[in-house]
Amino acid sequence: METYPGLNQGPTASQVLQRNPKFRSLFNQLGFGPQARKAVVVALMNISAKSNLNCFTSQPQRSFLENDNTIAFTDEDIEVPYPDHMWPLYLEGQVNDVFIRPLVDTGSFVNILPLSVLMDASIPLSKIVQSQISISGFGNKRKVTVCYIQINVKVGPIRSLTKFYVVDVDVAYDALLRRPWLNKHKLVVSTYHQCMKGRIGLRPIRILGN
Repeated sequence: METYPGLNQGPTASQVLQRNPKFRSLFNQLGFGPQARKAVVVALMNISAKSNLNCFTSQPQRSFLENDNTIAFTDEDIEVPYPDHMWPLYLEGQVNDVFIRPLVDTGSFVNILPLSVLMDASIPLSKIVQSQISISGFGNKRKVTVCYIQINVKVGPIRSLTKFYVVDVDVAYDALLRRPWLNKHKLVVSTYHQCMKGRIGLRPIRILGN
């Protein structure tokens, strides 16, 4: 690889650019490795120096640094035919042998399960804990829960024991998965892309909307 004198003019800038997820993704798609990325970085820095441009800060910005916890959405993740949609994010899930269609809602602190789904899934009474709490809904209307349960729920590759508060309501979803479930599994939601992303260990996962 040819050596460029500009490499010594800003090693911090070189490192920041090479760690930029979008920059790395471009070269990964082209099939180029680290050596090719380094050569392009140095060439860009020399062009910048000759043009008297200052495109980088002297300290690396955390948002540019790629690490094992990086989660990013791109146009390739969009699961809808047009970008100006207003769709909520529904998922495919399973409780016991019953398939459910949960709705993702990031605006509340409890997971909700309608009483009808509890009955359809034939949940044993031993799992039910009597508990009444008041939950506020649209227009500040309040609904009192019937009980709460902890049941195994499968969504995509995730299967986990999840706590739901049960409400006797007639709604268009089979469950509400809210912040406790999302935060427990470190999931990032994009209603625009109609999917969510996260990691199981070091393996990235992507769960599509339904």
